Amino acid sequence: MSKPSVSSLERAWECPASCAIRTQVHSTGGGAIRGDRIHDFAEHVLSGYETRDAALAKVPVEYRQTCADIDWSALVGDIVTASIRCEVAYAVDAATGNVRELGVGLKRAYPESSETEIVGTNDVEGLLLSGVPVVQDIKTGQPVTAAKDNWQIRYHAYVQYIRTGAPVVVGRLAYIAEDGNVTLDSHAFDAFELDDFPSQLRGVFARIAKAVEEVRSGLVVVSEGPHCRYCGCFASCPAKVGMIRSLAPALGEMAAEAGEFAELTPQRVGEIWMRFKELQPMVKRIDEALKEYVRSRAPGEVVQPDGKVLTDVVSGKDYVKGDRALALARKCGATDKELAECVERTEWRSMRAVAPKKTKAKKGEEAV
Repeated sequence: MSKPSVSSLERAWECPASCAIRTQVHSTGGGAIRGDRIHDFAEHVLSGYETRDAALAKVPVEYRQTCADIDWSALVGDIVTASIRCEVAYAVDAATGNVRELGVGLKRAYPESSETEIVGTNDVEGLLLSGVPVVQDIKTGQPVTAAKDNWQIRYHAYVQYIRTGAPVVVGRLAYIAEDGNVTLDSHAFDAFELDDFPSQLRGVFARIAKAVEEVRSGLVVVSEGPHCRYCGCFASCPAKVGMIRSLAPALGEMAAEAGEFAELTPQRVGEIWMRFKELQPMVKRIDEALKEYVRSRAPGEVVQPDGKVLTDVVSGKDYVKGDRALALARKCGATDKELAECVERTEWRSMRAVAPKKTKAKKGEEAV
């Protein structure tokens, strides 16, 4: 059994089999690296460990502009600066509800924990101007479960609830966008929501234990969802493996039929098109899952039959922000006519399935 950390609690609850399947790989791909670098920068500045300029100089050039543009007033908000602590690791015992601090800046290198303890690191914690404790998790990627229902936020809120004795703890998700804008998703957790948290953790352990027994008996029941994106069990997950096995024959059949253009009828083309669109999301999911698997392996480990090595390449491009460029042009006196001359229209074609319009029925007739 793989004991979940705080960041994988939601996955463990939704799909306990992910903690029971033997093979576990963990992603260190471009998205994770980017997030780590921005996290490190923000936390070093917030904690006062380094000045903004000193920390910015250490950020890889491809992430530096985002860090330079971070809206600090939004990220800090109403948190008392002197109360801020970053990268604080804790362990919560599901059996007793006890909380213990493990250290600061451990980089997930946690000391030994008991079988019933769940460990995790809080990005930012402190006190609001109102005196209410606050915990804040910094996100740099896609939106996650809302703060109100987020296992990770609830975990850290519980930690402060026990440590401070406060009746309310505010939990926040702080999203840092590519342009440095910060969006907060907040929820105030009260005693009613937090008192039962150890029981909820015990529920996670119980579900995992049941999944372990099912796997031992040859039954693997998985639950697919958004949590699959960060799951390390792709190579052993029956849903993912089955998806790939079923997709190849289906695509092969469609390719064979589509190749016989002379024998195709409009009706058959419609059938093939509908099946193809049904399979497209599956192809995308396989593409994403395979990429995550490659990123989780050592460089050069995944090799194609032709000898080419699958490599995770991080690239980027500069682009003009239209709204800012427009505002600057107007500020500099550009006229509407001059701005219109800077616009070039690009057209593209796409294929869509559109329901036929119903013809209006005449009096005494049925609509078609």
